[in-house]
Amino acid sequence: MPTNGGRDGDGGATNAEKERVYELLGFTQVTSSANPSPVRPFGTTTLSWEAKLPTNLHSEVTIVVAGNEVHGISPGTLSGSATVTLDQTTIFGITAKTPIVERTIAVLTVPVNESECQPSSFFVQALTSRIKQGIDQALQGRLHDPAGSKVTADVGVVFIAVTINLQGQDTMDISMQLVIQMDEAARNVAVTARSIVADAHIGGLGSLCEGAVSQTAQAFMTEIANNQIVPTVVQGLNDQIQQAATAAKTADPQHRDFVLTSFTLNSSEVAFVICPTGTGGPSSRLDDVPLSQLHRPPKVR
Repeated sequence: MPTNGGRDGDGGATNAEKERVYELLGFTQVTSSANPSPVRPFGTTTLSWEAKLPTNLHSEVTIVVAGNEVHGISPGTLSGSATVTLDQTTIFGITAKTPIVERTIAVLTVPVNESECQPSSFFVQALTSRIKQGIDQALQGRLHDPAGSKVTADVGVVFIAVTINLQGQDTMDISMQLVIQMDEAARNVAVTARSIVADAHIGGLGSLCEGAVSQTAQAFMTEIANNQIVPTVVQGLNDQIQQAATAAKTADPQHRDFVLTSFTLNSSEVAFVICPTGTGGPSSRLDDVPLSQLHRPPKVR
């Protein structure tokens, strides 16, 4: 589907004109390569590309690859290169942009040899049970449900729900989400609390204060989430990853440092990959690795 190029607006171009330019961009002849390819984790490679633009396309064109832009006029040929460092197999989109539309005209896949990387995983219940145990202990004596809090997981998110007793028959429903993902810059796991809700249920004349009580409780629970729950989850996950990295370094003949390169959370498991930061020994080969044999899906950039 044609999309606005976003540089100077579409200049009032009609949909028909956008469709025409979009279709013409599809006839761009692209050659691309990466040298070297494949690379080891954290290896550097140079992407090179050449785009021969259609002769019947008369427009300004920008070719974008890995954030690198090359500007020119069609018809003609545009070429460029960019040096990138990769921690995992990456698919680079080669995008052509005009003042009115843009289109991905090719992709370049650069494999990263993960043969020296180490994948690990554990059942997600190990994580959710620890979180539940901590919450139930903190709210001991105030839990409305004898079963305690409910903690479940889905892709990248942990859901927490608990009902606590107030005075008499009054209760409060508390819920929140923990977004758990990899911080690529820090090479560790980051956790963010969001959608924190506290909903008080107060009988009698006290019901007039439900809104104020809920608002105050929500602010209090936000502090609890950010200062107690989140740090505990972060420390637990990163400690486990660090233990795996330390064990990998000890077992490695070259005693290289291993760092986190991938982290995933879903409804059934927590999985991560650690890779060595140094180069391999003389026997380490960089054979092309089929995508089906990678520890995780390729990154798309």
